[in-house]
Amino acid sequence: MKVIRHTVTCILIMVIGPLSSQSILTSSQHWSNGLNNYRSATTYEIPPESKGFHVTAVSVKSMPVIPGEDVEISLSEYDGTRWTDFLPLEKDHELLDQSQQIFLPKYLSKATSSIKLRSNSAMEAEINFFGADHISTDSPQSLLVNECFCDTLKFVTRKEWNCPQTSGNYNFAKVTHLIVHHAASTNQSSNWADVVLSIWDFHTRTNGYADIGYNWLIDPNGVLYEGRGGGENAIGAHFCGRNTGTMGVCMLGNLSQVAPTEAALETLEKLLLYKSCQSMIDPGGEGLHNSSGLNLKIVSGHRDGCATECPGNLMYPKLESVRSEIIRMMAACQTTQTEVPTLHEDVKLFPNPGLEGIAIIRTENTIDQVVVYGSNGQLVRKISGDGNREVRMDNFSKGFYLVKILFSNGNASVQKLIF
Repeated sequence: MKVIRHTVTCILIMVIGPLSSQSILTSSQHWSNGLNNYRSATTYEIPPESKGFHVTAVSVKSMPVIPGEDVEISLSEYDGTRWTDFLPLEKDHELLDQSQQIFLPKYLSKATSSIKLRSNSAMEAEINFFGADHISTDSPQSLLVNECFCDTLKFVTRKEWNCPQTSGNYNFAKVTHLIVHHAASTNQSSNWADVVLSIWDFHTRTNGYADIGYNWLIDPNGVLYEGRGGGENAIGAHFCGRNTGTMGVCMLGNLSQVAPTEAALETLEKLLLYKSCQSMIDPGGEGLHNSSGLNLKIVSGHRDGCATECPGNLMYPKLESVRSEIIRMMAACQTTQTEVPTLHEDVKLFPNPGLEGIAIIRTENTIDQVVVYGSNGQLVRKISGDGNREVRMDNFSKGFYLVKILFSNGNASVQKLIF
């Protein structure tokens, strides 16, 4: 594996010479003209050792923050004479240090030879080039074993995506909310493991995080990557500075430009099902997120916590169907292959959430038996229906349950219940 990092500290905007992998260039000149003064754009050559890598990216960090400040980028391929239109760099909304303004990485094609940057204000900035080139892992073997009666889920370990960081000091907390992101990154790659590595580099080198901010990442092929602290209950850096109690899942790509693939959505649903079972939380419900003080859906998008487009305009509307599919899979997981339940709309289960460990089942059909499972699939209790149309459930502990109602006519219904 080859990994290069190249950092330039300068005052935007001015022209400087070519960069090398060893040099750090600085300048004290300020630029104070307007955004439309094209002569004020600064040109940088891509470090030659990064050309042709699978993944090359550039990110910008300005100090101090200037209100309303924006940075735009233009790219040139091959000869430096033909340039793309200037496009804005997207700002990172996860900063805890308000003295800095960080812009998300711009991913460059292999043919990119130079970039131009311009700003609507004079500002000091740090520019970080990243390049990576290694053999990807396309057949992950590590397993997440779902505690429901469900299939396992394979994932690529940190070692397999070549994370240079082998350990770290993490804080851990019980997960109550599942937060979906998009990387706002490239939508095409021949090596998604390198894209994951580039996000780690951006989070640790530019943002100053202790590790990659997300607990898990998913590429468009549906491959799952292990993130911060091994993915499990480590408090991340992804949810508006209020991360305790969350699991952050990042969908690779820019999902405001392209829709998520079916393969990526399927992996997302299986991962959130796994965590819902493990943490005994209701993926279709909502509740207080203590760290932010917000009442959030258990499965939420990044934008539900602060002002950001994440997880993308083409992903966010799909979260409702994601929740529904997790619930459907969870119900299916609680049945054996010989027991395929028929869902009855005339079943009423109330109050839901249950009140003080008590809930009532009421139906138009006579009930033979009620079988209650915990979220991890374990049998909790069997309650006789005695041919009645109403059954009282009481003395239940807090948690998420699946309730299988067996009717005297041989049909069944599976309902979710939270106390």
